[in-house]
Order: sequence, then C-alpha cells, then structure tokens
Amino acid sequence: MLEALAREGITEISVYSDGPRTPDDEPAVRQIRHTISTVDWARIRLVERERNLGLAQSVLQGVTEMFGQYDAVVVLEDDCIPRPGFRLYMERSLTEYRDVNSVGCISGFGPSGVYRPFGAPDGYFTGRISSWGWGTWRRSWALVAPNWDEVRRNLRSETVEWDLVGHDLKGFLEPSQSERIGSRVWTPLWLFPLLFRDILTLYPYRSYIDNVGFDDVGENCGVKSLRPVPELSRPVNPMRFRYPRKIEVNTKIARSFAYRVLGLPNPPTIVNRLFTVAVRRMRGLRLRTP
Repeated sequence: MLEALAREGITEISVYSDGPRTPDDEPAVRQIRHTISTVDWARIRLVERERNLGLAQSVLQGVTEMFGQYDAVVVLEDDCIPRPGFRLYMERSLTEYRDVNSVGCISGFGPSGVYRPFGAPDGYFTGRISSWGWGTWRRSWALVAPNWDEVRRNLRSETVEWDLVGHDLKGFLEPSQSERIGSRVWTPLWLFPLLFRDILTLYPYRSYIDNVGFDDVGENCGVKSLRPVPELSRPVNPMRFRYPRKIEVNTKIARSFAYRVLGLPNPPTIVNRLFTVAVRRMRGLRLRTP
C-alpha cells in the first residue's frame, strides 16, 4: 500500500489506525503504526484509536472527521492497492463532478467483465456506491443515515430496481442482518440514502484498484467471497479518460454490473435466450424422431 501511494506521488495522508481487537493483535497494531510513522515522503497524520471501533465505525467516524477540514476526500482501506493513474483519475473525476449533485461517489475500482457497448466511454454510472478505493464530497457524505432503522423507515421497496444494483442488498434491510453485521458493514448507511435520491456513482471499466483482501484476514472478503477481482489490463491513462456524456444509468450496463459484483456471469441477452430456446426445441425434435 505505502509503496503504491509513494509511486502515485501522494504527499498528504491521514491514517486511522483502529485499536487491537484482542490482546493478541497488539503487536501487529504497534508494528503497523511504527511503519507508518517512518514514512518520510509524505505528510502523515496518524490517528491511533485506543479501543477497537470495528470497521464500520472506524470508517464512518474517520471520513466524517476529514470533512471537517476538506470539501472532498479519497478513502482507501488497507487492502485496496492503487494502480498506476489512481491519484490523477480521482483528482480529475472529483473536479469533473464537483458541482453535479446527481453524482455522489467516484469509484477507483471497476469490476471486470461488465458489459461495454461499442464506442462506449471509459466509465459508466450505477446506483451502487463503491467502498474499494473511492472519493466523494462533503455534500454527498452529509446524506449518510444515522442508523439502520432510519434506512429501513425510508425504504420503499417498489422504488428500488434490485436487478440494477444487486439483489444481495435486500438482506441488509432485515433487522436480524443489520444487527449481526452492524459493526462490520457501513456501506448501506450511505448507499441507500443516495439510491433513494437517484444519486449515482461513477465506475471505470478498467480498475484503478487491486483488492488484495481475499484471504481469511480481511473483514468482509473471505476466501469464499464471490466478489470479482479486477481485470489485469492496464488502467486507462487518466488524462485520456473519456467520461460519459450523460449522467444516467444504462440499464443493460447496470444489470451486467449488478451480476458481476456478485461474481456471477453476465445476465443472458435476448439473443442468448432465443438461441437457448432454439437448441432446446431442436433437441426435442431429435428425441421425437422415429
């Protein structure tokens, strides 16, 4: 992570180090904090939590605190490694949509295999925020819900097109689910308020982030996770990045995105369905042939 940030020319970093979860974690936490304190190529602000807040509160409190000083921030968890061009892509994108209230989040990560029409720009919009290397503005972060009950009270299921954002999100709205993972997952508290207001997130087709948290250590990305890793092709030069002309959701792209985020193949197209039906009918005819 630090090597990638240095390569990107990052000169100012605020690090929020959560407290150890158990006494056994204390040596690792001390080692990480020592390593961060030795960085001499950037201005480092290290916030050392005395107790373990958990992932959700650590992110929510940290980002909220940053907006006391800045109008826009870029957030990286320790398993999201920037790829070449990440910094410039984020800077350009946060400037591009700074005054566009219908855009609430800039994702550095882009899931592989999302449907891309011929001649399409280098990015697209969806209604689902990203937590894998992302940036936003104070105006957007101000919409974070204070708690899960607030999200559920405002939910109108008939207004959410789950097929375009991911059916997995339905589970977050069940009280038992939110109680079980409330300390580990923060994204629904921001995702749904934006979704209710039709505020979109920009994603790149070629990812500027490598998520290396697919092991038994990462908080929400175990070895059995179905989430996809980014494609290996080199990211687009940020200076040549072509932004979408319209700030809107292309349903075919969004549906493909929703499938890929869950690690599923792209949804079948009309041509695929017709082909499947034709094959089945041909097989049926063969079975009936004397």
